[in-house]
Amino acid sequence: MLRTCCQATGAVAAFLLHGRDDGSLETLLTTDHGLGLPDWSRDWQDGNRPVVVADREAPGARPALPVGLDAFRSAVVVPVGPDSTRNVAIALLAREANMFAMADAALVQKVAMALEPDFAAVGILLPDAASLPADGGPDGDGDTAPSPDGTEMVLRRAYAHLAEWQGQIVDITNQVLQLRAGSVDGAIAQALARTGELAGSDRTYVFRIQPPDRISNTHEWVAPGIPPMIEHLQDLSVDILDEWRDDLDEGRPVSIPVVDELPEESEVRAMLKMQGIRSLLAVPMMRDDVLTGFVGYDSVAKHRRFLWTEIQLLQSVANAMSVIMERRDAETRESEARARVLLERDMLQATLGAIPDLVLQLDRHGRFTGYNIGSASRPGIAPEDFMEKSLEEVLPPHLAALAREIMREVDRSGQCHGYSYAM
Repeated sequence: MLRTCCQATGAVAAFLLHGRDDGSLETLLTTDHGLGLPDWSRDWQDGNRPVVVADREAPGARPALPVGLDAFRSAVVVPVGPDSTRNVAIALLAREANMFAMADAALVQKVAMALEPDFAAVGILLPDAASLPADGGPDGDGDTAPSPDGTEMVLRRAYAHLAEWQGQIVDITNQVLQLRAGSVDGAIAQALARTGELAGSDRTYVFRIQPPDRISNTHEWVAPGIPPMIEHLQDLSVDILDEWRDDLDEGRPVSIPVVDELPEESEVRAMLKMQGIRSLLAVPMMRDDVLTGFVGYDSVAKHRRFLWTEIQLLQSVANAMSVIMERRDAETRESEARARVLLERDMLQATLGAIPDLVLQLDRHGRFTGYNIGSASRPGIAPEDFMEKSLEEVLPPHLAALAREIMREVDRSGQCHGYSYAM
């Protein structure tokens, strides 16, 4: 990847950089091992914008190159990787002045985009390099970053970690989407258990919003020895989401690596600490761009810093859960609507059965579609002489015209007054 960037821009050396918490950049990989793994000052970071030094020997040229790179005259540092983190950058060096421009930075970003699988692995590693111990699993309490000599080994473990997560998530998502509506709760419970174990979570759960202003914990999985909380989290005010609502409404996950670092005045901080939660991830569930709930991952035993790629994969599971729950809700609404129609029909039949008169049913075109004889009457004509026929085919012209006027009145006002006529 770095060599491809050199070939595309004419650079003679390239570095893969990772941003530290203090704003400086460390070198993870380079195309020229003779240059070592230098540190770059925070001046080489300018948000999402590239930093270009056309000629370091020009008066007032800044920022300064790292120690040991005095043989180079021009440089560019280009932020790449996911927009949500931008903690990965590529630095290019040339021995001649004026070798790089903004067009070269754009070209580097296109190369990085074309090599997305490489950045997927780097994206797993770099937000928290210490979160990938030797076995490849998550461990947010580690505080030892990989040594320079071990960087390539850590990258290989990052690829293995990503491959394991992708395989598991695809399988979990497929299982969720293939289940029938009658087994939705079981599918959700199984998915929560599998994702909870995969993520090393202590408690995994679903909250659903109940319009207009309530929210409840509907499903929960807990690891052995972790107390369940679902009974205490029912019919809550949706206002408890206020601190997260802007992010969740926009479909953005909320990640809290260290609950203790939330502001003292935060209501969410107090609620999470009451449950013994040290770290938390909330992944939104959306329907037609409207927030319907979220899937949560609590860490109680230790801190857990979720990696960007992990969050994206867990989002796909949340999406699948949302689909089958919405499908179940739609089927329930349809079933209830059918039940209401049947009830109304039965009530109508009971009412008509109590009327001792002949009642004729018409469609909107004025065609006879049914009749009710009542409890003490017999039709004056045989049903086959009027069923599926129009008013004009059965009644005298003046009665057919009166019936049409009654139909128009019902269409206009939803009701009509009684009319009497002689046969």
